[in-house]
Amino acid sequence: MLLENKIVALTGAASGIGRQTALRAVTEGATVIAVDRDEAGLATLAHEAGDALIAVEGDVTDVAFARTTLNQAVQRFGRLDGTG
Repeated sequence: MLLENKIVALTGAASGIGRQTALRAVTEGATVIAVDRDEAGLATLAHEAGDALIAVEGDVTDVAFARTTLNQAVQRFGRLDGTG
């Protein structure tokens, strides 16, 4: 698997290209932190993706939110291998 054991954070993950990227990353073995403002879209994404995806509702244009979210991911997993 191309992304096996990688930790990635993806914004705009509740729909469209972001959603498909998140699902593909999970399929390729990554743990995905999926961020979006669309709580309902994230819920369906999380259901579809399973345990390898962590859904975080919020607006990444809020610098404090974005910084906190990424810092929490690094604290939890010890690293962050990629963002998108």
